[in-house]
Amino acid sequence: MQTKKKRAPVFIGCFRNPAAGYNRHHFNSNSLMAQESLRASSMKLDLLKKSLELRKSELPVDSPVAQQLKEELANANSFSPTSVHYTSFQPFRETANNNRLHTSSTFSRCAAVTGTLEVRLMGCQDLLEDVPGRPKREEVSDEIMAVLKLDNTQVAQTNWRPCSQQAWDKTIAFEFLKFSIELDKSRELEIGVYWRDWRSLCGVKFLKLEEFIDDERHGMALHLEPQGLLFAEIKFLNPMISKRPKLQRQKRIFKQVMPRAKQMNINIVNVGQMDEAIFTDA
Repeated sequence: MQTKKKRAPVFIGCFRNPAAGYNRHHFNSNSLMAQESLRASSMKLDLLKKSLELRKSELPVDSPVAQQLKEELANANSFSPTSVHYTSFQPFRETANNNRLHTSSTFSRCAAVTGTLEVRLMGCQDLLEDVPGRPKREEVSDEIMAVLKLDNTQVAQTNWRPCSQQAWDKTIAFEFLKFSIELDKSRELEIGVYWRDWRSLCGVKFLKLEEFIDDERHGMALHLEPQGLLFAEIKFLNPMISKRPKLQRQKRIFKQVMPRAKQMNINIVNVGQMDEAIFTDA
């Protein structure tokens, strides 16, 4: 009697890809970064809308600027970016023909700056307490923090301190809080001030770096958007502006001009026959 040999069990299925876990983690990380960027942009947009509303309330009702700001706020609330026109706060001009309103609002790209930027933050006052677009809660904090971003990339931040004009003026070691930031063709410095509670971002300021290249220490009270003052000192060390390259004609790839078939005295019919013979032999 012959005994049948038992076959080894065969497992049918797909092998686990070692890179699958990394790809999933990488995807989740990118998703979290995108959500955080969207959240930060949304908070910043709420502050800019609030700033426009405050500026509109300061103008007369029949002011042309107030009317245009009203239209832009309505367009921004309806999320129609194609219909938004950026208003300039420069005086309006009226034409003699149709009395239409025009503004000379031009936006030029900031110059790229290289060097060392020293930023000393001292404190704040009159910050916005009723921040729009936030889910309101009862508990609030009086502590604030400032975050510095260089071309939308965070480079430094302060500690949490009670809100005052000298919030970060001196640290525990009684030394001035000063940030030294290395610039490499950078254009814009953004300073955001945060409450240590559900209100989060409550003020923001954008600075063109090219405005501080005179190698002098600038002590100033920066007006935050939509309201509040930030006391700071800014100084540039070894500034250098990168010139914008001019458009240049593309160089020729080939130095020599390839001769054409007529110039090489080649019979096109013969070339076709040769190609046909090569493909037939293959």
